[in-house]
Amino acid sequence: MRISVIFRIVFFCISTFGLVARFLYNDLSVLAYFTIQANLFIWGWWMISLVFGKQLPDLLIFHSGFKGAMLLYIITAGLLYQVLLAGSIDETSAMQSLLLQINHGITPIAFLIDWIFFTPRERIIPKYLFLWLLYPAIYLLISILYGAGNGIYLYSFLDINRIGVLNFLFSMAGMMIYFILLSGLILFTHNALCRRSHSGMMHN
Repeated sequence: MRISVIFRIVFFCISTFGLVARFLYNDLSVLAYFTIQANLFIWGWWMISLVFGKQLPDLLIFHSGFKGAMLLYIITAGLLYQVLLAGSIDETSAMQSLLLQINHGITPIAFLIDWIFFTPRERIIPKYLFLWLLYPAIYLLISILYGAGNGIYLYSFLDINRIGVLNFLFSMAGMMIYFILLSGLILFTHNALCRRSHSGMMHN
């Protein structure tokens, strides 16, 4: 069995546990959070990769551009927790702490490793960046409108009533810059690895 398959089986199982236990420990309302949605993307990607196996290259979802987008989202989920939310979420129980580590740490790192070592290298064109940014832009818009409608904000940095207009605008600008820079970094790194891979094949 290929190393990539073993790797994906292991982390698919860990991801499954992390999501199912999270739904049981909390409830389905956690589906509204960016982290859980990003984890579901990765879970689905691993599941389909294990089901279809060698047919992966024929599936559009396994194009490097799609995998780059999912990497952007899951890395964001991990960084969002580590930079902004760590310490503000209840980790009083061992189970809650474990689930937070799976959703925000283990799964993002595992998918990054999968992306580095087990991704077929085909060049990603820059226009993909605009497609990658659609989901977070729509997510932010819906979250802001939802909070404005009922006063319940999923993330404190979106609560314009609490942080003020200026800080809200700074938050929006910061997130825009962050997503553009990280998207560019992923694209640049992927294409650099692609050129290196093709160069190695030519020399062989």
